[in-house]
Amino acid sequence: MIRHIDNWPDRGTHITGYLETVGIQSDGRLWISDKSDSPLWTEDRLTRFGDETNWQAVSWTPMELSVLLLKKDGTLWRWGAGTNQWDWHEPPAHWPALRDFNPYHVGTNSDWKKISFNNSYLQKADGSVWSVSINPKSGKDRIWRNTNWDQVDFEKIPKSLNLENGAYVHKDGTLWVSLHTSRKGSPKFETFQSGKETNWVSVASSGWIMGNVALKSDGTLWQLVYKPGARLTVPPTRLGIHNDWVAIAEVQNGAVSLAADGTLWLWPERYYYGYYRQTLLKLPKQPKFLGNVFGKAD
Repeated sequence: MIRHIDNWPDRGTHITGYLETVGIQSDGRLWISDKSDSPLWTEDRLTRFGDETNWQAVSWTPMELSVLLLKKDGTLWRWGAGTNQWDWHEPPAHWPALRDFNPYHVGTNSDWKKISFNNSYLQKADGSVWSVSINPKSGKDRIWRNTNWDQVDFEKIPKSLNLENGAYVHKDGTLWVSLHTSRKGSPKFETFQSGKETNWVSVASSGWIMGNVALKSDGTLWQLVYKPGARLTVPPTRLGIHNDWVAIAEVQNGAVSLAADGTLWLWPERYYYGYYRQTLLKLPKQPKFLGNVFGKAD
């Protein structure tokens, strides 16, 4: 559900989710897609929201019907679910759209510098990395951190960073795993290094429950498989035989990889073949072919 929008500064200033598009122009004005008379969502127009001119960046927050916003004064704002203090166990029968809310201030800090793209991670002026989420019981925002995140290239932070089993790459090319160890209160993690190699580039989550796909600088793909509540059960295993992969990204129940020739491939989770037995297809470059970014037929 993504479409191209002209005249926006960079990717951190416009997002699309739940059939709504939010954008921030270079002059700091906030815009949102308007409901048109046409049943086609692509015919919606952008209309300005509010009269402020100090908005800086926006990010959609996974699993939550809201977006996070940064202002030029370094303050953090949320727009959407959580603004109205209804009982979270009894949400309204008709979920309102973003335009039905007003952005509200999150926390008291005014030193936020960056917000990750389509994610809920933030970076302060001192370089520290934080995560913001909504408490499902109280509906209140909570901001917390793992100091190991500071070692990650902020532009490459994966969505799996604070999931049940998250993995990420440090700036020195080492691969790290963070396992969730607490079910109550503030999230707690056990963090450890996986192997000693220093040629890891990026990580993409291949599923909400378990598993990540990692890319090395030599163009090879690898899968990390976990056992719930434990450390890695096996070393990273290679996916396929090719070494021309240049980028990876997470999708629901799988991962997408881009080859140097422009071909795009989906590595699906075999989730429905057994709970906690997820494993990506390991055929040599024969997962599902999605297309070619250069417009080639094959």
